[in-house]
Amino acid sequence: MNKLVHRCWAAVTCILATSISANAECVSIPGGLPAHVRLSAFVFDGTVLRVDQVASDGTLTRVDDADLSSRTNPEGWQYHPIYVATMDVHRVWKGDVSRQFKVYFIWNWDGPSFKVGRRQIVFARAETEEIRKSLRIDPRSPQRDAWVFACSSAPSNDEEVIKQLGPGRKPSLS
Repeated sequence: MNKLVHRCWAAVTCILATSISANAECVSIPGGLPAHVRLSAFVFDGTVLRVDQVASDGTLTRVDDADLSSRTNPEGWQYHPIYVATMDVHRVWKGDVSRQFKVYFIWNWDGPSFKVGRRQIVFARAETEEIRKSLRIDPRSPQRDAWVFACSSAPSNDEEVIKQLGPGRKPSLS
């Protein structure tokens, strides 16, 4: 009986360790790159300048990074806390993206992950009523242009992704 208990605990520990590390970070873009590009309104390469938590009235509170697992939501948990990453854009593949561009997100264990100074390729969707409902966004919140979901970015030095995306263009001046 004692051996059975030890084996069960060992199996549970292995399963939990595997699932926690697997959920901590996406190792590939689910559905493949073509699907992500098709679903995205904006595809670009940029460096994170700052990350802020956004209150429903639009007030920004600067945070160090988007690993926000220990943070609380000042508005209670009726609505998910919204964050915004301001990006310095280097290259654009899709959409009208300016040199400084803001992407909004709701942090969870699968990302998205934005950290000041990190350069990454971002796949962002335009906000729709469907997105607002699925993310349980406070109805008082204003419309946002670009939303990033879990597993919607790639390292800026991922040669395979860059090769598939092509050369890109400079961001717009606006």
